Amino acid sequence: MARLLVVDDEEKIRRQIATALGRGGHSVDQAEDVEQALVMAEACMYDLVITDVCLPGRSGVELVREVRRLQPLAQVVVITAFGSVADAVE
Repeated sequence: MARLLVVDDEEKIRRQIATALGRGGHSVDQAEDVEQALVMAEACMYDLVITDVCLPGRSGVELVREVRRLQPLAQVVVITAFGSVADAVE
């Protein structure tokens, strides 16, 4: 199956997403912030990265830019509970 990375600073949400995707047979890694996610993305190729927009330090939008640079073939899904139209456009 696919290799996935879930990035969210809220452990409960991160764990729930990872568990659900893992039940589908996917290999799922987890990161709590952009820095941790980038270390993982430099060490492993991902088919899909799921990230929250609001993360401590750097934003999920910044993570998307870096993932695109490191892994241009990886798909990215951005999630948020506090989105705005401007965030969606960005």
